[in-house]
Amino acid sequence: MWYRFTRFWAGLNKVVFFGSLALMALGWALVLSATLPVGQDRVFPLPDYAFRQALWVSLGLVALFAGATVDYHVLLRLAPWLYSASLFLLGLVLGVGHASFGARRWFSLGLFFMQPGEFTKLAVLLMVVRLAASAPDRINWPRWLGTCLAVVGLPMALIASQPNLGTATLLLLSTMAVWIVMGVPWGVFVGAGAAAGGAGVAAWPFLKDYQRARILNFLNPYRDPLGGGYTIIQATTAIGSGGITGRGFLHGPQNRLNFIPQHHTDFVASVLGEEFGFVGCGLLLLLYMFIYLEGLRIAHRARDRGGSYLAVGIISLLTVQTVINLGMNVGVVPITGLPLPFVAYGGSSLLINSLLVGVLLNVGRQNRR
Repeated sequence: MWYRFTRFWAGLNKVVFFGSLALMALGWALVLSATLPVGQDRVFPLPDYAFRQALWVSLGLVALFAGATVDYHVLLRLAPWLYSASLFLLGLVLGVGHASFGARRWFSLGLFFMQPGEFTKLAVLLMVVRLAASAPDRINWPRWLGTCLAVVGLPMALIASQPNLGTATLLLLSTMAVWIVMGVPWGVFVGAGAAAGGAGVAAWPFLKDYQRARILNFLNPYRDPLGGGYTIIQATTAIGSGGITGRGFLHGPQNRLNFIPQHHTDFVASVLGEEFGFVGCGLLLLLYMFIYLEGLRIAHRARDRGGSYLAVGIISLLTVQTVINLGMNVGVVPITGLPLPFVAYGGSSLLINSLLVGVLLNVGRQNRR
């Protein structure tokens, strides 16, 4: 038993593993600060959200080790089943899911909520990688791409109808990252970009009022400073007020006085900026950079195409989500509802991201055999 653990530990990528643990620990501390009642400076008793996040971190570690233990080839073989199950859950949540903030994305499980869109990210990625890894060297690109787009498009449509445009876009971007590594002709991406731009213009009349408002408020938050632009204004104010070193843990007035809506979920980075300043934000970016660059190194050294494509897909999922969330917090990206990986409060997101990192570690372990 000890020998097996030693061998397992020796094959584990320490940068990715300890970097992920550091992000989870930082996220828990920020959730604690964001949800500690006003006037309470003592950590204990733990606020409800901090206690739940501690449970999710514990379960996330279990998911991470499970992903690192199970051979990723087994997951690729199970991809059709996981994909079918995710489609079933996406359809089910539209009918009986919990509605909040105008969206129906969650299953209510008593004290917790489960978001099937998060688990769909892994299922769709596994299907795309399975298609990519099994493709012959000389393939009919239009036909293959059509099949791949159909596989990605169906869950995208279901997720977008919740509505959850952020996760739907994430599925497409991670798929395109796998295509780039495969060597899909660049003309495909140029055409896809042009089509996406045209579709965006054509879709404007069909967007919901709050979706159009998000775009307009992103372009000019002060057009509605007490409404749709309020969150962006408060988040950027909090980050800017942190200065170089921040105001100190538990001492951010924008955060502690609840000026920032959703500051334990989508806008947890504003808490970091206010309390730890430029230094804290810089360290967070370096941590993400080390993890993601190490993930690309794992992809480069993968033993087979499936492992390489899977590692690239995982890194693209996490990187795009990180960039979009941080962009939301500083007002350079429209608000989409994508949480900051490992840091923001949320069980479904933390579990699936931990599982993704576990699978990435598994690819790295296979490289050492």
